[in-house]
Amino acid sequence: MTNIQITEKRISDAELSARLEELTQKSRVCSIFGVALIIAPIVVMTLWRQISFLEPIARLISFRQDDPFYANMIAGLVSMLAFFPALYSFVRGSIHRNTKKQLISVNITRDILENSFELLEYNPDDGIPSELLRESNLSKKVMVNRTSDYIRGRHKGVNFQFSDVKLTVPIGRSDKTVFTGQWLIVDLDKEINPAVTISNRGNRLMIDRTSTVEMENVKFNRDYIVSAADRHMAFYVVTPKMMEFIQSMGRTVFGKQHICFVKNHLHIAVDTEIDSFEPCKDSKDLDALRKRIENETNFIKWAIDHLLHDERLFNIKKGEST
Repeated sequence: MTNIQITEKRISDAELSARLEELTQKSRVCSIFGVALIIAPIVVMTLWRQISFLEPIARLISFRQDDPFYANMIAGLVSMLAFFPALYSFVRGSIHRNTKKQLISVNITRDILENSFELLEYNPDDGIPSELLRESNLSKKVMVNRTSDYIRGRHKGVNFQFSDVKLTVPIGRSDKTVFTGQWLIVDLDKEINPAVTISNRGNRLMIDRTSTVEMENVKFNRDYIVSAADRHMAFYVVTPKMMEFIQSMGRTVFGKQHICFVKNHLHIAVDTEIDSFEPCKDSKDLDALRKRIENETNFIKWAIDHLLHDERLFNIKKGEST
């Protein structure tokens, strides 16, 4: 049974296109107005003496150009007056963008997902639980900043979970993004213990590595790092067919890969630096929007279809089911 956690209702394509265009315009106005309110205090303080209608206020509070107390007081007052309207404007813009995504979710994304595989759950505002993400040997420093577009489904008898994920690490007083992309977890019929991790060289995602295992494929070793506490388990999992699949995925998707076989799960994470199923600038072109979402959804089916060829990890009868 499909679980859709959204509030918007289904509407016709004509209504959808009109509403998306309206929300796009409203969101753009809110952003422009918010930026203008932030810039306004700077302009006012810079041109204070040249703005004639402000002179009575300056005289009222005995403003003097050489007195920092009054200058700071005016700067603070103007900033406070501008801050709250600017904040409100940015919040309204965010609400408009979220409404756009909800409209697309219920009118387009849901249909595409249901036509692609057996959809068990879909929540555009939720994601894969952080404790499940962490089992893939993520460094303890890595923080789960945001997850969204949660999908739980079944394709050819194989259960999977999918969501957009953003991961960060604290750097001083700020956070540094180390992953923004798609995360797929596929259920295996084989228990993998201890874990085996494969990742691109130069991957910005911080993971806890055990012993590095050199594979027999020189090109694969040049592009990827295989890490496992048990060397035999690494060779059991990372077969020539698996290496071919991983290299093929590297040519299919744009982004560094993080792959982890752990317990009865296969984690496939791709650092694409984009979010799935997000409204594009020209959201009123519904045909183009549907095509893009279909392409993003096809990655899930493509990955599972290729993985099903490995009968040691999957019951081969699953691949024969529809």
